[in-house]
Amino acid sequence: MMTRRLAIAALASLVTAPAFAGDAVTVRADGTLQTSAGPWALSGLRQPFALGNRWQALQQSCVSALQTLLAGEAVVLHPKARDRWGRMTGDLLLASGRPLAAALVETGWAVYEDDGGEASRRALLLCAEGKARAANAGLWGAGYRVYRLPALPPVGDFVIVMGRVMDAQKVGSRIFLNFGADWKRDFTALIEGDARRTFRREKVDPLAWKGVSLRLRGIAEIWNGPLVRLLSPGDVEILEGDEA
Repeated sequence: MMTRRLAIAALASLVTAPAFAGDAVTVRADGTLQTSAGPWALSGLRQPFALGNRWQALQQSCVSALQTLLAGEAVVLHPKARDRWGRMTGDLLLASGRPLAAALVETGWAVYEDDGGEASRRALLLCAEGKARAANAGLWGAGYRVYRLPALPPVGDFVIVMGRVMDAQKVGSRIFLNFGADWKRDFTALIEGDARRTFRREKVDPLAWKGVSLRLRGIAEIWNGPLVRLLSPGDVEILEGDEA
C-alpha cells in the first residue's frame, strides 16, 4: 500500500512541475532522445549498454521498446538539469500521464538506478521493475537476474544482489556491510566518502542493518572478495515478509 501511495505522489509531483507540452520525440541508437529541448537522457534507470559488456547486444531491443512507447505520442517534457555531456535530464510524460522512464522499466529493457530523485519517484520505478521481473520481461527473460547470496555477481556489471547482512562495521571513515562469515572472500557492500555524507543527510544509519535482508545495486568489483559501493540510500531496498 505504501509503494502505491508513493507512486501516486510521484505522478502528482510531476503534474505541478514546469513542463513543455505536445513535444514530438525521436529515439537515438544509444537510447537517448531528441526533443525540442535538445538531446535528452532518461534518468533513474540503466539501459542494456550500461549494464556490462554482455548486455550491450540487447541495446537495440531497448531502443525498439522506446520507439513503440513513443509511437504517435506527443509527450510532456519536465526538464530538471543538464548532465555532464550537456544532455537534458528529467521526466517525460506520455499522453496517459505516465512517466516514460517507468513505462520503459516495466517493459524489462531497463533497470532502476537511483538518481537522487524523490522517494515517491523511486517507488514508482521500483514498482515497474518488480512487475517486469515477475513477468520475465525483456532483460529478465534474457538472463539478467537478482543474485541471491551466496551466489556471486559478475565483476564489472551493474548488478542487483540480495541477502542478509551478517555484520555491519565502521572501520575508520568507511562502513562495511558483510554478507558472509569471511569478509576476504564473501560479498561486501561499502559506503564511504560522499556516500556516507549522503546517508547522514537522509538520516539513514547503515550500521542498523545488521541481521536485515537487503536488495542492493551497483557496479560489482573485487576488493578482497566481491564488493559493491553504495552511493546513496536509494541503492538499497529493505526486504520484509516473503522477500526477506
